[in-house]
Amino acid sequence: MLRRSNPCPLSAWLSGKHLFLISVFRKRLEYPALKRAVREQQSLFGAGVVLIEDKASGTQLIQELISDGCHAVTRYQPTMDKTMRLHAQTAMIENGFVYIPETASWLAEYLHELTTFPKAKYDDQADSTAQFLDWFKTPMPSRGIFEYYRQRAEELEQRRKPPPAKTVYARGSMEWQAEQEKQKNAGLNRGI
Repeated sequence: MLRRSNPCPLSAWLSGKHLFLISVFRKRLEYPALKRAVREQQSLFGAGVVLIEDKASGTQLIQELISDGCHAVTRYQPTMDKTMRLHAQTAMIENGFVYIPETASWLAEYLHELTTFPKAKYDDQADSTAQFLDWFKTPMPSRGIFEYYRQRAEELEQRRKPPPAKTVYARGSMEWQAEQEKQKNAGLNRGI
């Protein structure tokens, strides 16, 4: 089982005339929980693109999500180091194309990491931001009308499929224990 040493950020962005960072989910997760979190965040925000760095555990995550039918997965191939990636995006930020909320539970931690980068203890949120901005401003080759209709057909097909069956874990496994704890906490939150 892959174990992550750094927290993993999952950020949600809206794009239009400007770019809006609307959410950051950041947690230290083992691989199975990371995969579930990606699917949950994609569903929560209706993401049409799920950008994942094609390196280390990201490569496995990309392959498994595509195999599971997640056609929104887009590979991100870094072409320079983290510091250079973020510095290359500063003009977009300084020129007012990037907006962040005035209040959010994750905002203080996010801003601290960006303003202390690259000397911060963690750089995952800064790197995630740099990757998205780099990907966004990189021109994409035209896919054409046939590719557009193929993708729409796949999306419609996915919507018609029944939701996946609940995963059953071996009794006593780490996943089973985590699921039991999650159900227990959900019961406490509902006053049960």
